[in-house]
Amino acid sequence: MQNVSQRKNVISIGGLLNSSVEIYRKKAKTFAVILSINVPLLLIGLLISYSFNPKNPPSNPLVVLGLMVFFVVYLIVTAWSVLSVVFAIKERESTITVKQILILGWLSIPSYIWIYFLMGLAILAGFILLIIPGIIFAVWFSFAIYLFVSEGVKGKAALTASKKLVQGYWWAVFGRIVAMIFIMFMVSLIIGWVPLLGQLVNLFVMLPFFVIYMYLLHEDLKKVKI
Repeated sequence: MQNVSQRKNVISIGGLLNSSVEIYRKKAKTFAVILSINVPLLLIGLLISYSFNPKNPPSNPLVVLGLMVFFVVYLIVTAWSVLSVVFAIKERESTITVKQILILGWLSIPSYIWIYFLMGLAILAGFILLIIPGIIFAVWFSFAIYLFVSEGVKGKAALTASKKLVQGYWWAVFGRIVAMIFIMFMVSLIIGWVPLLGQLVNLFVMLPFFVIYMYLLHEDLKKVKI
């Protein structure tokens, strides 16, 4: 266990942003191909949102069933694309193909969903108790998916590993996550009002950039905790 005087510094926000930009520029084509699997569902989702009046939701059982099926498919494809982006970042120095990355992402979906289910339960419980425990849990478990991809830890073990990684650096991690969320919020504020453009920028730029940022932060934490 490191004491305060021996504690190493975590990579700065500026360092994270610069490194994230560099990786994004090098792998932009790979990310674009991976995330393109979301485009058909994104367009269908936009059409659905424009077709239905929120004040008068559909009552036809077949329509409701179709919407439920679409929602499930959307979640699965989103999980697939996010996982594949994480694998692409992990293998950024290798010669792995996009097809191989997508296969890795697809095979990892059940573990991904289970980890997120456990995370959701823990964070929800924290917010039900009080808001502050929910925030603490969210930061503790923020690297569970990245540890699953980088080290193969699954389920509750991934949450435990993430908590151990954050311990001693909670405020540093919290500050860096808040900084990234603020940047994403500002970008969405600027372009989010433009139909379709905002969604495409979020999908092809902000999503992979956030994942790169978090993956690099988790990598740096592993280095400073040695």
